[in-house]
Amino acid sequence: FFLMIRRPPRSTPQPSSAASDVYKRQAVILAFKKVKELRKSIIKYSAKKKIIKKEIKQIMYDLSRARPENKKIIKKELTKAQNSLAVITKKEKVLKKQVKSVIKVIKETPLPKKVKAEILKGRSMELENKVQQLKKLIKDLKIQKKTVKAELKKAAPAKKKELIKKLKDINHKKEPVENVLKVVEQSQERLHKQMLKSPLTKKIVLDSNAKKLPKLDEQIKKLKEKKEKVRQQIAVIQDIKARWLKCKKQNRMISFTYSLS
Repeated sequence: FFLMIRRPPRSTPQPSSAASDVYKRQAVILAFKKVKELRKSIIKYSAKKKIIKKEIKQIMYDLSRARPENKKIIKKELTKAQNSLAVITKKEKVLKKQVKSVIKVIKETPLPKKVKAEILKGRSMELENKVQQLKKLIKDLKIQKKTVKAELKKAAPAKKKELIKKLKDINHKKEPVENVLKVVEQSQERLHKQMLKSPLTKKIVLDSNAKKLPKLDEQIKKLKEKKEKVRQQIAVIQDIKARWLKCKKQNRMISFTYSLS
């Protein structure tokens, strides 16, 4: 992949004029779009890889338990799966190389600080919206899972098969969404690191982190409460153990009740 940066028109005398800045900006925006497309295809290939790896494991298991008559057929299936896995890994490597080359071009393009800051702001907004959309989707899938599980407990044996299928479908949908979310969050972290370097975009990153602080405080409170409960439970168990050992030494039985609520 080669990224062409167009020259400014002849009417503009200097190469660092407004027109050349516009062309460079367009080139950088196109490069970001290209990176986005490439990363999407990398995610697809990684998902395919996971599926093929599971298939290979299953085939290996079948091969270990198969009769000598059927072993040839299973071996052929195994070679097919291994070949397809090799092809996918090659394609994934090529795409990763392309991503690196495009990022290198983005870094090397000389742009004014203000223009670079605007591009980074736009990219951060895009990623933030994407993260929120994916989180909402995961939340909806979790709610669906809860409702299906509740129905499963009350359902008749005839309906149970349908509900189990529904649960499997929800899990199947949830896995790729979570993988995409991880990739998007990683790219967001990389962008934030880049933004922290320049004073024009530093404030945006700090503001976004400040918004996350109250949620983090709530999570810390919940974890502390859980910690205290666990400590209380441990204290109760230790007390019971000590009493039991004392009774064992004295060769006498003791009855006691306790609750870990």
